[in-house]
Amino acid sequence: MTDNAVELADEACAYRLIGDAFLARSKELAARAAKALGRGTLYPRLPDGTELACFNMPADAETVTVDETLLLPFVKAHYPTEIQEVVRPAFVDRVKDMTRQAKRPCGPGGEVDLPGVTYSLEPAKGPRITAKPAGKERAAAALDQVIGDALGRFARPAISEGEPQ
Repeated sequence: MTDNAVELADEACAYRLIGDAFLARSKELAARAAKALGRGTLYPRLPDGTELACFNMPADAETVTVDETLLLPFVKAHYPTEIQEVVRPAFVDRVKDMTRQAKRPCGPGGEVDLPGVTYSLEPAKGPRITAKPAGKERAAAALDQVIGDALGRFARPAISEGEPQ
């Protein structure tokens, strides 16, 4: 290994650009796989059965937030037994459950547009790929094997047929 700054920078940039190209390709393939899979988990394996990774496409994430300060007047008017100094946590949980079912702010009695309650549905961010130890080992071995060739191809322009080498 050299301590020449120019050579080190050249190699670092080449690795970064090649890595970015690999990452872009991985993201594109993962998005296509996620679309085909829908929701669920796959365990890609090599022909010998070695498990490489876990490919998981999670479900969409629902979020219900309750601003108890804004909800308090509604609860006082409609559910006075649920008032302590604050809205009882069990009641807030019921409001959250009803809101998830209705997919909009909703009270236990079917009341809609509760003050201080919001509902949002966040689409799943995308698949998660979690490497297994054997997959990491195989990837490192493959990287060692092809990196010289990849760097060589990156550094040398492609030679067209008929051109002198």
